[in-house]
Amino acid sequence: IFPMDKESIESACKTAMDGGVKIISGGIALDNMNALYNTDQTEAGNTIAGMACDYIKETYGDEPVEVAMLIDTSNSNMVTRCDAMKETLAKECPNAVLVKEIEANDTETGMNAAENVIQGNPDAKVFICVNDAVALGVVEAYKAANINDVAVFGSDGTSEGLKKIANGDSLKGTIAFGSLTLGDYLLKLAKGETVE
Repeated sequence: IFPMDKESIESACKTAMDGGVKIISGGIALDNMNALYNTDQTEAGNTIAGMACDYIKETYGDEPVEVAMLIDTSNSNMVTRCDAMKETLAKECPNAVLVKEIEANDTETGMNAAENVIQGNPDAKVFICVNDAVALGVVEAYKAANINDVAVFGSDGTSEGLKKIANGDSLKGTIAFGSLTLGDYLLKLAKGETVE
């Protein structure tokens, strides 16, 4: 499970565990869980913004570039990720001009945010997104507006995101942390083995 709020899920997790269900929490430590699956959110934010900064340097050099950042402050993990995105952009790309910072956490809100940027900041060339779902919404909004000169960066390494990158769409980069080993850990847990 990926809880947004520890208190709202604890009772249900206890009931499930009492019934023999294994609980793996993503991102937030719970009192009633068998394992915690967590990503270093600072590293994630640094890496997402780092990809965008590399692109800006390669494409625009020292020329000023308008950037939009789509963030999620719904829980402490995402706040940490988004803070790292902002810090890396400021540190690594002094020529980046952050023109818009908008809350978004899924494809629909990503699309809406991108439409807002298209209208209000038509010179924005780079989007740094908290996750792939948001990034995919940005890609679709720009495709619908028939605008091709934008670069989008996200996180989660989703299959749809990887397809967009492979197809040469405006999604230029995504990251995935730990997803290759997660299956191994889940199998161990299912067998009753200890997982760290």
